[in-house]
Amino acid sequence: MSAARAGTWTERVVTAPAERRAAIVSVIRRARRRITLSLFRCTDDGIVGELASAVDRGVQVDVLVTARAKGRKKLKRLWNVLETTGVTLHPYSDPVVKYHAKYLVADDGPAIVASLNFTGRCFRSTVDALVVTRDPAVVDGLLRLHDADREGRSLPKGLPDRLIVGPERARQQFTSLINRARTSIRLIDPKASDPVLTKLLETRRQEGVDVEVHGQKSVGGLRSHGKLMLVDDRIAVVGSLALAAMSLDFRREVALTVTRKSAVATIAQLFESAGAALKKGVAAAAVALAIAAPARAQAPDPPAPRPLRFVWNDRPSVRAGSWLRVDFIGKFQWDTRQPGDEPVEFDPTEIQRARVGVDGELFDHFQFNIEYELTEREVEARRLNETWKDAWVDVNYTDVAQVRLGRFKVPFSREQLTSVASLDFVYRSLGASQLAPARDVGVMVHGDVGNRVSYWTGVFRQDGDNARSERILGADETGAARVVVTPFRVQGESLLDQLELGVSGTLSRLANASELPNGLRGRSLMSRYVFFEPVFVKGTRQRLGVDAEWRWEAFGARAEFMDVRDTREGQGFFDNDLPTARARAWYVSGAWVLTGEEKNWPVNPRGELGRGGAGAVELVARYERLRFDGPGGDDEAFRHPRAETILPSGDGIATVGVNWYANRWVKLQLQGAREQFDDPERHPRTDARAFWNAVFRVQCAL
Repeated sequence: MSAARAGTWTERVVTAPAERRAAIVSVIRRARRRITLSLFRCTDDGIVGELASAVDRGVQVDVLVTARAKGRKKLKRLWNVLETTGVTLHPYSDPVVKYHAKYLVADDGPAIVASLNFTGRCFRSTVDALVVTRDPAVVDGLLRLHDADREGRSLPKGLPDRLIVGPERARQQFTSLINRARTSIRLIDPKASDPVLTKLLETRRQEGVDVEVHGQKSVGGLRSHGKLMLVDDRIAVVGSLALAAMSLDFRREVALTVTRKSAVATIAQLFESAGAALKKGVAAAAVALAIAAPARAQAPDPPAPRPLRFVWNDRPSVRAGSWLRVDFIGKFQWDTRQPGDEPVEFDPTEIQRARVGVDGELFDHFQFNIEYELTEREVEARRLNETWKDAWVDVNYTDVAQVRLGRFKVPFSREQLTSVASLDFVYRSLGASQLAPARDVGVMVHGDVGNRVSYWTGVFRQDGDNARSERILGADETGAARVVVTPFRVQGESLLDQLELGVSGTLSRLANASELPNGLRGRSLMSRYVFFEPVFVKGTRQRLGVDAEWRWEAFGARAEFMDVRDTREGQGFFDNDLPTARARAWYVSGAWVLTGEEKNWPVNPRGELGRGGAGAVELVARYERLRFDGPGGDDEAFRHPRAETILPSGDGIATVGVNWYANRWVKLQLQGAREQFDDPERHPRTDARAFWNAVFRVQCAL
């Protein structure tokens, strides 16, 4: 009979301040392959040092942390300190549910579920407890919960009943525990205030159950911090959950029920000591002695992290204390293609992208990014083989208003702002690649207002790489703004809580030399055949875009519409003004992760190739349209850059494909697209028929 079935796994409860830190250190030191850690606060240098030592010996350390807490600077400092160890940080991204869970798993066990933070105060002077368990069901449940919270998925199904998890099922589980009591309920919880559960406790007292609640801020001289419950002296509860509405209904919390007699006896001793101290008025030292273990039980302090160190945190990185982080970036994409329209001088196999760079942070308040393109095929730059991409610094003293300076993407179009390494499709949509600005030099203010609104606004030297080439100058000074809202964020598993809506706009000044058309052009998806030549424009260029993104479990969808209007002041044959030139594009796309991972951009495979898994597989589909025209004048429409009435021309593409995310660095994509042009006279095929093209891409990204 297996150990799991026989119940021969071990479990113990630790309450003594002198033993708590030693128990955590022991579990960390035991890890050989991976550490799965969930924490809220950590200020203990020894724990940080142990995590660094684990990384140094080749252990993969994944740490899930809160993204919202009192003291934003302290939280940011915690992130920086943890990153110096080389661990992989995963901020909990839910905008409504606050993250407060505290647990740790080494390899496939043991696991720790705690009521305490990893701070000096909780290791010295609080009433707290932790459970060290090898119960395989609890270990598996914590690992699956960590994966789900890290990837933004809903609560996993089939978690063991021993795990009390908020907000989804904590209220129901505590109600059941209170109703099951026959003789006594004892509780240490300074925040117990939920009206429903406190009324239920009073009802049970009136029914003859001995209810004892220690709600004081101090118990016998120790600060009352932990949330502990004891039912009938046979069921103990240890964890971060308080019997308060905020904790029960609006926070990710984790607690564990304990029934082993020896473990329950430890909790019972804690309650007896606390009760005696309160009844007799015993001084602080009495309770401290009653629940403390000998000092020899504490493990020696491990060495603190080295000031300057090389680590691997998904990518190679150099860290200096908590004041400097420099991550090295590498992106490589190789394509083999079949265009379908038989272009001349077309290479079916090419390196689409080879990019290197650095990304980092200095003194908590200065973020920077520099990327250099060795081979560029996405935009038609002036030097195709040597192109600076991002080169910017971000000044961050408050989340509400941050300032970015340098060369970066103009805030327009959701798909253009998504990194190419995170896209569902090999090629960006026609609108994102030909109407959206892309990168330029400028200054921008951006930030988050509350949990539902983000904004970006800035001014730029021109209107981006996509609007210019060796022959086209593009617009001049450009102002841009973008706002994204998540209007339906609600508590629970709503179909709309992952819906984002965005609106963007730019306004540019257009100048034009009389011999050089300066409008936008239209090109085919793969062969870059020009099906719409630029027209003469002058005055202003106005872009307007709206977009939406939605995801739910393994499904995701995106949609976008953009409209560009160029005035044509004095651009007629007789220097007369011409009607506005117009370009419009839209797309709708969907994705389904067949292997069950939460849909995100990019998908994070649950089981990575090379680590006992086979990666994640995703099906994707998209339909898009790009069209050039104008409101028209009195003349008949014709193909000329000074035509009063522009002859419309457009392209429609349906794309289907499959993506394989082998691991966090490698993605393979196989996609086919059916392309059809509106104007048979401006068609890349002599028969003017629709055609299919296909592409296979290998992508590696650090």
